[in-house]
Formats: sequence, structure tokens, C-alpha cells
Amino acid sequence: MRDIDYIDILLPYKEIFEFKKASAVSLTIYNSLKFSKYKKKIRVFGKTINKPLTKNYISLKTNRLIDFGNNISIAKRYIKYLNKKKNTLIEIHIRPQLFNYIISKSSNPVSIHFHNDPLKMSGSKKLSEREFIAQNASAVYFVSDFIKKKFTKNFKKKYSNLHILFNGINRTLKKKPIKKKNILFVGRLVSAKGILIYLKALEKLLPICPEWNFFVVGTVKPGYNLDKLPFYLKSRTDREGQKIMASIRNLSKNRKNFHYLSFIDNQKVQKLMRDSAILVVPSIWDDPCPLTPIEGLANGTVVVSTNRGGIPEILKKKGIIIKNINSDKLFNELNNLILNKNYLNKYLNLSWKNFKLNIDKLVINQDQIRSNIIKKFKS
Repeated sequence: MRDIDYIDILLPYKEIFEFKKASAVSLTIYNSLKFSKYKKKIRVFGKTINKPLTKNYISLKTNRLIDFGNNISIAKRYIKYLNKKKNTLIEIHIRPQLFNYIISKSSNPVSIHFHNDPLKMSGSKKLSEREFIAQNASAVYFVSDFIKKKFTKNFKKKYSNLHILFNGINRTLKKKPIKKKNILFVGRLVSAKGILIYLKALEKLLPICPEWNFFVVGTVKPGYNLDKLPFYLKSRTDREGQKIMASIRNLSKNRKNFHYLSFIDNQKVQKLMRDSAILVVPSIWDDPCPLTPIEGLANGTVVVSTNRGGIPEILKKKGIIIKNINSDKLFNELNNLILNKNYLNKYLNLSWKNFKLNIDKLVINQDQIRSNIIKKFKS
């Protein structure tokens, strides 16, 4: 049998493979493509978009009503596109339902990447569903050991095709950057990301640290107008967002060392991280493998975060972890970093020296797994 013709990456409907709207999943895929030895054979499939991140993106026209759902529509359209005369390694991201459909319609090897808790996703909530995936997938990838343990909960046997593959970013800096007295928050302005904890801590920090600048970068909901009467705010995120924005406007009005930048593109975010001494990632949900603290470490920034989800795996011996975070604990930690230069420099050095999540190194591991799958498929 001849060599593999394509490696097809299939995205769920919600993923938008564009610079201005890309999530951590899309950005990680985009970054990894550049370093894969299979990059000339890789194609990325997803919903119809105007300006994809790469030229090898193929838009699939979907019909939610006819196909009974957007994701199943993606899967059906992909199967129609798939050339049965070509040998293809198929890689599903996020959606177990896509995996279950594709594997029933194709004899090609199929892998799946879990970026979120499998116990909360249709198609992998049940033990029998997860065991089926482990038994039938060519590879199952997890963005952290935290997510792998969720997947293998109550398993009675071990599987050799389960792999941890962290999100990553390449460090482009050649030497340790000179830092300004900046403290930074980057992310969705929702309570799960800890923005309210950060803003509450700033109420005490801003007046006593006038020589430091404090930044918030992010939006509640891209493109959504929160300046409406509460009656018209449809979701809890909307109503919560109105309170968050009110707090941000109040700090912006009363404190010159507070800066709200709303949405800025990733290149500007990276520049801000390079300049900033401290990045705060105060997540209060079990974030599987957030890209923001990884970006912070890549830019030699002190990352202050929590013990939730896969975050401790990222920050071990590199950053500061606050257990059971609240605004008082965050205030104390940031105040300590500001007042104690030796303490700050200790973590600036650890962040710089211990960064090991370069995407080019991670892709080498993934390509080796792909090579082993292809060898078995050919034999």
C-alpha cells in the first residue's frame, strides 16, 4: 500500500479559523502546522469563513436543519468530500460525536483531540463511550494529564494509544526581555476567567501603586452590545458582562494607571506581554490547558494563576499558583511581588529558564505518533 496522501484536521462548527476570532484550539493548530514534517499533506476542514489562517483550509457548507445539527453537518459534508481512493489520516478536534460518525463511515485511521472535559461532552460522557473511543481511535490526545484522568475515569485497563499533547507557542525572544512595571490580564471578561477577582484586587492596588500600570485586555462577547436595558440582556454572560464593564469604566475614570484595551490582535498582545512584568490568570474554573499563561511564560513574564484544571501542569517550577483564589489572596500576592524585588526577580528568572512548551518540540512528538499510525495503516 502506498504512503499516506493526506492528514485531514476536522474542526467543530464553533471553531473559527481566522486571526481575529481564533480560539486557543485554532491558534495551536495554526502554530503547529508550520513545524510539522507533514505540513504539505495537512488540510484543515471547518465551517465556511472568509479569511482562514492558512491556504490549506477547506470550507464546508453546512445545513443545520437538514442534518439535525451543525457538527453532524460538518461530518456529513466532510465524508462527501473525502476521496475514497486516497489514504487519509483523519484528526478530529473536540467533538466525540464527530469521531463516532466519521469512524462509522470511513476505513481510514481516525484520531481525536480532547481540549475539554470529556465527561461533559456528548459522545464521551459514559464509560462505555470513552472505552469505545479508546478501543477504536488510532490515537487519543489530551491537552493535559488533568483531562486524560477525566477520560480514563473508571477504566479497568490501560491503552497505549492515549497521549498528552500540551498546547504550546514558540518563544521567539533571543534574550530575556526588559520589563516595565505593568500587570496584565488577558482573556474573556467572564467570571470563570477570574476577571471580577482581578478587578476587586485592583481597587486596593491602584491607589497604593501609582508607579505601576494595570491592564485589562478582552471583551465579554465579541460584537455584542451590552449597553442595553437589563431586560434585553438574554444570557447570564450578558448580565454579568454589564456589571464587569461598569466596574472597568469606573476604574478607568478614577485611576490613571488603569488601562482597558478591549480587543487587540494577538501580535499586540504578545508585545504587551513582552513588556509586562506580571500576567494574572485568575481562573476559577477547571481550565484544561489555557494558552494565555503559556504565552506569558514564552514572553518571560511572571504568571500568577490558580490550581484549577491543567494550570498547575503548565506553571510547575515556573509560575505562582494561588489555591482557592479570592481577591484578598490575589492582592497580597501581587503586592508582595511589587514590594519585594528579589521575589519578583526570582519568578522572572524561573519563567525565562524553565519554559519548555515550544510548539516545534511538541510537534515532533505528535509527528512521531502520526508516523507510527501511518506505518500500521500501511502494513
